[in-house]
Amino acid sequence: TEQRVRGLPRFPGMAPMQELNVRTYVRQGTVAGVWFASVNVDRDWMVALGRATGVNYQSIGATRDGAGGFTATRTNGAALSLAVEGGGVEAYARPGTLEAFLTRRLAMFTFFDGKLHRAALSHAPERLRQARARVSDASLVVADGLPAPPADVHALAVGDLVGTGWAPVPV
Repeated sequence: TEQRVRGLPRFPGMAPMQELNVRTYVRQGTVAGVWFASVNVDRDWMVALGRATGVNYQSIGATRDGAGGFTATRTNGAALSLAVEGGGVEAYARPGTLEAFLTRRLAMFTFFDGKLHRAALSHAPERLRQARARVSDASLVVADGLPAPPADVHALAVGDLVGTGWAPVPV
């Protein structure tokens, strides 16, 4: 992920950031949103800034092997390690599909100062590729209080980004 202020170019000398979101999907009334169990990044300044907003930011070391493999490890040893396979033709998600549900969130929720807060999210629809992710270590997901995904899960790839989906946790 590249860090930049909306409308301004990327800051000189700032390398792309590695980011891993552990999230589940929620509703408040009719508003569909995302709940971040954690946002894991390899920039300590982003961890500090994110925690100030009430979101569970964690520091990670992250590696990619160039062949679809990705591992993110926290300082406490909790990790997510997976290998992504496949990825056919890119296409926009059709309304009403699982792909649309997983990628088109219009709000995010967090607790901050003991109260539930909601923030609007806005992004253009993304072109997706179908893929599979083989998970070899999900201790990071379990450390966030969510069930471990199965070893072989449905994945959506967006450029170099990959999102996996399994049963949402009821709120």
